[in-house]
Amino acid sequence: IRPKEGEVFNIRKLRKSIQRIQNMYGDKGYLYTVVRDNLKFNRKAALVDIEIFIQEKIQVHLGKIKLEGNKSTKWRVFKHTLLLHKGDIFSTDKIRESWRRLYNLGFFEKVEMEPLYTSDPSVLDLLIKVKEKEKTGKLLFGASYSSASGVEGFIQFSKDNLWGEGKMLSLDWEFGRKRDNYQLSYIDRWWQDTPTRLELDVYNREYKFYDTEGYIKRSSGVDISLGRPWFSNFTFYLTLNSQKTRISSLENIPLPSDLKEGESSYQSLKPAIVWDSRVRDEAFNSYSGFYGLVSFEKSGGFLGGNVNFTKYFLDLRKYSRSGKFWRAPILALRLRGKWGENLPFDEEFYTGGQDTLRGYRQNEFKSPRVLLGTVELRVPLTQGLLSYIFFDTADIQYSFTHQDYKNGFGFGMRITSPVGIIRLDYGIGESGEPRIYFGMGDVF
Repeated sequence: IRPKEGEVFNIRKLRKSIQRIQNMYGDKGYLYTVVRDNLKFNRKAALVDIEIFIQEKIQVHLGKIKLEGNKSTKWRVFKHTLLLHKGDIFSTDKIRESWRRLYNLGFFEKVEMEPLYTSDPSVLDLLIKVKEKEKTGKLLFGASYSSASGVEGFIQFSKDNLWGEGKMLSLDWEFGRKRDNYQLSYIDRWWQDTPTRLELDVYNREYKFYDTEGYIKRSSGVDISLGRPWFSNFTFYLTLNSQKTRISSLENIPLPSDLKEGESSYQSLKPAIVWDSRVRDEAFNSYSGFYGLVSFEKSGGFLGGNVNFTKYFLDLRKYSRSGKFWRAPILALRLRGKWGENLPFDEEFYTGGQDTLRGYRQNEFKSPRVLLGTVELRVPLTQGLLSYIFFDTADIQYSFTHQDYKNGFGFGMRITSPVGIIRLDYGIGESGEPRIYFGMGDVF
């Protein structure tokens, strides 16, 4: 309760305290609880006594769950997303979190939850109204041109909420002077009708690295990942990777001295913990909440293969909006860390470009350790157009005694179009030379 005894009286603090007490009872299912205050003023002593009256009444439980508007989405999706089931205490906190989880699936344009009275005052039914998105299948394509990379493009086909069961299938192809990548992916969010998430990826990737030295890296492999919810907003993931990689030289360009031609075999295990409490608006932009990922990847050793290394990853994101109106500015913060032990030359981390450090060439820097920071101030102009200004920074660590700090700033926009999210960025680095970036898909 605020204000405390002896503090300056503030009516706003008192109202917030009353609301917190009301929410506390609501979380425990005491929805009919009445909380009110009575103020007794002593003008001569310049004091006010606060009396709080609470009528707890009965505890409410959940009766039936009724669905409306789900033309193709099956009960399976709602069963695994909702935190409340028949007979549970009717918790207002769990209702809010269930709404967030349903909306964040991306299957629905609108999600509404409405309690329904029953003949028993200790039981409330729950009506869930949804409006499904007209299309959950996508055919995306795009192209870009730069003097360094030439013409590059991609084609992506994906179908989400497959058979109305929350499954997804996608096929991706990226092509250009420096890349030729194929990937087939399958996701079952509730594998065998359990809370376990299953992800399968089969891929073939080819990258060409040009500079005073250069090489071609061809990789083909399989990723198998299992995820399991852990506490309310936490999920634990375990990924197994098996990959073959071939390094070869580029015509008329020497190989880096630390790299040899030939084939390598990778077997790696990657555990990860994700904390996700993000809340999104009607345009699916995150405007509140937190996202955190901590993981490491171990290759070789008892897992097999002939490449031994360890990688560590950290990704933290925070979102806050200045008001409740959807056009209010959003502050988005991101901190990423990548570092490794015994990394081969071709496994070190590249920095530079639209996804890491704007204002610099794509993959301009390479190091075994890097710390990346991003600040974006976002202003939604329409539900399909988001503008922003940004500041990117990087601590590029080539060794424990040799590191480099780089900064970039600029502005950009994200356009939600029928072919997906289009990203346009204008960035300036330390050289003062502006760079324009074009990309598809959201970053964070």
